[in-house]
Amino acid sequence: MYRLIVFISLFGMILNLSAQNWVVQPVDSCGICDCSISVDSMCYPHIAYPWRNDTATNRYICWVKYAKWNGSNWQSTPIESTYWWSFPLAGGYFLQAKLILDQQSEPHCAYIRLQYPETLLYIKHAYWNDTVWQRTKIDSMYIGRFDAHFINERRNLDLTLSRNGIPYICYPFVNRTALIWGVKYAYKSADSWIIRTIWQTQFDPYLNVYPWTPISRTRIALDTSGKPVVAFEYHNGWKCWLNVAFWEHDDVWRIERIDSTDLWSDIMTPFSLKIDEMNRIHVLYHDCFRVMYAVKENNNWVIEWTGTTVDMTGNNGELALYNGNPHCVSTSPMVPIIYRYRLNGIWYGEVVYSGDNLNPSLAIDRYGNKHVCFIQDYLYYARRIAPGIEDERLTPYATHNTLEVFPNPARTYFNVRSTLNAQGSTLRIFDVTGEVVKEARVKGTQDARISTEGIKNGVYFVQVDNESEMKKLVITK
Repeated sequence: MYRLIVFISLFGMILNLSAQNWVVQPVDSCGICDCSISVDSMCYPHIAYPWRNDTATNRYICWVKYAKWNGSNWQSTPIESTYWWSFPLAGGYFLQAKLILDQQSEPHCAYIRLQYPETLLYIKHAYWNDTVWQRTKIDSMYIGRFDAHFINERRNLDLTLSRNGIPYICYPFVNRTALIWGVKYAYKSADSWIIRTIWQTQFDPYLNVYPWTPISRTRIALDTSGKPVVAFEYHNGWKCWLNVAFWEHDDVWRIERIDSTDLWSDIMTPFSLKIDEMNRIHVLYHDCFRVMYAVKENNNWVIEWTGTTVDMTGNNGELALYNGNPHCVSTSPMVPIIYRYRLNGIWYGEVVYSGDNLNPSLAIDRYGNKHVCFIQDYLYYARRIAPGIEDERLTPYATHNTLEVFPNPARTYFNVRSTLNAQGSTLRIFDVTGEVVKEARVKGTQDARISTEGIKNGVYFVQVDNESEMKKLVITK
């Protein structure tokens, strides 16, 4: 198969490190690093995410939660809850929530529930019927203790909706007894779920010396005729392939290779799969310190490098299309969230938020505004109002503003030191729900002392002039 590979030079990647165009606010406390965002017809963001809270020694309450912006504040409700005991290992918790809205802006959520001590994994779906959450168990499987790569925060579950609101879900499956790994997809027909196998392979634990499972992440989208298309990775211990599967008829799928690599370098992980109105397939994926983008033009895969990471594992990202053009967010350990946009063959980018171990999700509304959610101890939401970087032509390597908050924890006061606007800036203090509890005017050329009078004990976030940089503040009077 012929492939045209285009590598964009380092000088073609224009990166703005200021992140000054993004407004960031906390949404909720969170103990699980995964989240998914979608926007409704009013351009309001909706987020689904696993949540965990320590209620006693070795005992946690775990939820899958759903939060939506109503125009003035965030409203959060539980989709499902359970308890988990870390010792002895028992109960259950949730992983990998994927959210999408139907044409009536009603939310659908696919997620994974892991149950101990039997190590049983459930694939679940829930949707809001205007009154309550309707939850359904789609599939279940027993997993072994070596399958951590399958159940960790790699987002191996994906969800999409047809034009008439039928949910389609794809996920990898394992049969440890038969040593079979594969890819399945499920769709809802009337009140039941139809499950089909897309592809499977026999896994030989003696030949597959690589410590990870043969298949981890899967992605699904529907083409313009409503047929499912699924991207997945497969590795046999020596080589890794990034594949895409096209449904043809009945249980017949055509498997096509997008890219491949030697496994000693790294695996190829599909971050996101989208199909535009021209029926072109777009894939964002990770390949050994690189974030790659592939689009199928006619019968050829055009592959481009969008940027570089500093880690071979733990990378995450998501792709969104606006007017047929690709936008994406990506991150890896010790690397900020980078938002990128492709214009005339060049990838432009800017920092959304500085941090590590983030798992960003991206959505774009009908006006071109960018919406991102991510988790770093807390669930955050970031917004970028159009026009975006594609219209502003960012200059390389602008200076990043700094913000210091001390003492921390604070009792009666705390100091703020910032390199922001010397003429004066607005400081805001948010609680964990994103509500502003105090505002003050400060100057960037000197330390400002802020009183904690009227603020209760707890965890808060300090932000100056809507900068993406946000500092956590603990108040203990």
